Amino acid sequence: MAAAFGAISSPLAILIIPLGFLPGIMLASTGLAYTSIAKSVSSLNYFFAIYITPMFWLGGGTFFPIERLPAAMEVVSWFVPATHVVVVYRGRVEGSPQWSDLGHLLWIIVVSADLLLSSPVGMRHHLIK
Repeated sequence: MAAAFGAISSPLAILIIPLGFLPGIMLASTGLAYTSIAKSVSSLNYFFAIYITPMFWLGGGTFFPIERLPAAMEVVSWFVPATHVVVVYRGRVEGSPQWSDLGHLLWIIVVSADLLLSSPVGMRHHLIK
């Protein structure tokens, strides 16, 4: 759709399709990690209200450039998973990939692996109770 409206200015944007697998794994592992420690189904509301919604609307750089946020919020936004995804995707869409994108991809992989490997520990703890 974005290409039809002329919003994509680079053929590198096609690389977003295979790269979409990594953020999917990262967000799924984040949800799994929180689910592994949730006390009840109703506590999942906190996950969406406190973590997911602000990540996409405020801290991820999706709609508002993080450079224009207050200094403290800018620092916090670099720990938000969506920020790294947006930086990598934006470089592909604009046709200006940077070497630092490899660091962002590494961050996504490390966070995904950490959360994915730690989730069974929390699940096992809840199931054994």
